[in-house]
Amino acid sequence: MDILTVNEEMLLIIIWQLKGDAYGFPIMKKVMDITKKKISYGSLYNSLSNLEKKGYLTLYKGEPTEVRGGKSKIFYSITLKGKAALNRARRFHKSLWMKVPDFESD
Repeated sequence: MDILTVNEEMLLIIIWQLKGDAYGFPIMKKVMDITKKKISYGSLYNSLSNLEKKGYLTLYKGEPTEVRGGKSKIFYSITLKGKAALNRARRFHKSLWMKVPDFESD
């Protein structure tokens, strides 16, 4: 069974949450808000590239803007394959935790 890593799962969920506003900066901001850790853009884009190669994401370019020196934003969206992978991950987590009792705090 092809199981998503925690990082892959987090990125796919973030991109789904951001909908049409899923590009570098908002993705990076949400990752840092969730993890409370700094990550580099290189690390982020490497992970996004891997998800695209697996067929979980598609990317498209927005319109060039003056603010960005004529460069376009690269937007990401989840493919049907990516959504299926998230559903498998959800089912996997549920089955994994199903027979584990709540932990009592000592």
